Amino acid sequence: MGAVITVITRSTGAQWILFVFVADRPPGPPDPVATDEGDLSWVALDGVAALPVVSDLPLMLPHLFPRTPGVLMGKIHCEDDEADNILDYEFRRA
Repeated sequence: MGAVITVITRSTGAQWILFVFVADRPPGPPDPVATDEGDLSWVALDGVAALPVVSDLPLMLPHLFPRTPGVLMGKIHCEDDEADNILDYEFRRA
């Protein structure tokens, strides 16, 4: 377990809990997996910034890598359910 993040929206009061798992890429050539939501593949950390990712992922990554003992606990406050309008956030290690 890498992190447990709570996302709270101000306009609707909706809350989500994200369980984030961290793993090393298996040895050998990467094999992308095709799904209904797109291709799943391993990406180097420095390549994430060029991808169309949700707005909270770039906030979490610096706290997840390099890995340190404990689980990252976080809270993200958003304006609406789209979760792209982040109002504030906090992260800490438990």
